[in-house]
Amino acid sequence: MIVATHLTQGQRSGDFAWVNGGEFVHIYGLVCDRDQDPDGPCGCRRAFTGLPSRKAITTAIVADVDIDEPIYLRAVRDSEIAAWGMQKQEDELRAPAIVAGMIKLANEFSVGTTLERRGDVVQRRAANI
Repeated sequence: MIVATHLTQGQRSGDFAWVNGGEFVHIYGLVCDRDQDPDGPCGCRRAFTGLPSRKAITTAIVADVDIDEPIYLRAVRDSEIAAWGMQKQEDELRAPAIVAGMIKLANEFSVGTTLERRGDVVQRRAANI
């Protein structure tokens, strides 16, 4: 799974952390008009979104977490409903795609890898930027 981490925070001038370490995160799909650059003023192109806090962080880590996929799916679904007030039917379609995408992404890296988001790319964060 991918969870928030404070490791490597501050290596980039635009880093921020409004999420507690260890909170599950996902990639928020919407990007505002003023943030076409990952280093833009808003931060939505470089942030992960925490569940259930719905707050943002620029660093995450791949963690070996003992959680069943249905529990993770419920956490994503509840977070989306809290954020957007989605109808259950809409949420039933969106949440599984988010979960599948995050599991796929986590499997692309080894446990303990610190990640950053740069627009549409999630990559290993270098030790020294």
